[in-house]
Amino acid sequence: MSGIDQKNDSKLLGQVLAFVGLLAFSMAENGLGYFPSLYGSVPKLSFTMLFVLCFYHPAIMPLISVFLVGVVHDLSQANPIGYTSALMVMAHCWIMFRRPMLMQTESGSIWYEFTIMMLAMMLFMLTVIVAFTGNLPALQPLLFQFSLTVLMFPMMNWMYHLIMGFAAILEQVR
Repeated sequence: MSGIDQKNDSKLLGQVLAFVGLLAFSMAENGLGYFPSLYGSVPKLSFTMLFVLCFYHPAIMPLISVFLVGVVHDLSQANPIGYTSALMVMAHCWIMFRRPMLMQTESGSIWYEFTIMMLAMMLFMLTVIVAFTGNLPALQPLLFQFSLTVLMFPMMNWMYHLIMGFAAILEQVR
């Protein structure tokens, strides 16, 4: 197998693994809704994972994969079709637009950028909910969801770096 074929195969494998991983985080997000304290305000794990994957490995997260994960999430949650996929596509575009500038900053700035992105996503969610139902929902669950999501980002980022460090060690041993 030539080097080009091997590179394309590894990129395809990365895309498949990223798609399956993002889908798994989406399903885990669905499962967290069964806990009484998180009912209606589950942290957006899929958005944290999307941010981490798109930021560190933009080639493995094509827009079509992000869109398909959003559609599957909408179908499993009985959301209006396109709601989550629109949010995920907006987040993907935000990350890709801001990535060149963020690559030159420290980790605190990345967390700040994630917080601003999630604030924009929550405002869009609130707008869609108001347009869809015609009523203003309770803001406490949305604020709780926003806070949990933002507070979970450093842990997810740390876990990513831990796993990548372990993978680098395994590469050196091989």
